[in-house]
Amino acid sequence: LLFHAADARLGAKNYAEAIRLFRDVHRRWPAGEMADDALHLATEAALLAGDPGTAAELDALFRKEFPESGLRLPQDLLAGRMLLAEGDRLSAVDAPEGDAQAKTAYEQAVQAFTRVQEQSAIDQTKSLARLQLARAWDRLGDHEQALTTLEPLVQAVGRPGAPDEARTALAMQSTALLSLKRYDEALEAATTYLRRPTNGPERAEAL
Repeated sequence: LLFHAADARLGAKNYAEAIRLFRDVHRRWPAGEMADDALHLATEAALLAGDPGTAAELDALFRKEFPESGLRLPQDLLAGRMLLAEGDRLSAVDAPEGDAQAKTAYEQAVQAFTRVQEQSAIDQTKSLARLQLARAWDRLGDHEQALTTLEPLVQAVGRPGAPDEARTALAMQSTALLSLKRYDEALEAATTYLRRPTNGPERAEAL
């Protein structure tokens, strides 16, 4: 019941309370069936809350206590997202070394997402890793590589059972094409996306 209460707080975007309850699950039942799930979701809650320090602490604890967890690759996906967020923070710093440090963080994110994509046997995890990998390439300014990464997802659009990740990829494709000044193709991708949008932040990009 405590785990489900924590998960409900996460769904309601009450991240601080979700973290507290997930920590409590881990503290009470450190060898329990849901202990690794609790630390994994607590890490996600901290990341969504914009609390990189807590996210890093929880990630380190997860890796120390559950190195063989079946959630290892989803945790690597979170770690990659943490690197993207760190790169964004560093790129906003008005200092000569900020851009170089941001580039390093983005390159490490590429490695993390590539590893997840190559090693996961779960289609949704692979699709999520592909989306995040494209974001990392975009941050590095390699829009051609972002397009190449997105292409398998874009090709799935319109097929029966196509995941939301495929439609999200359309909006990201449009943004990458726009960055390359391929305006007609960008418009076509955005229009296709808007016929079947997701509820993510990419909708605003396509508009």
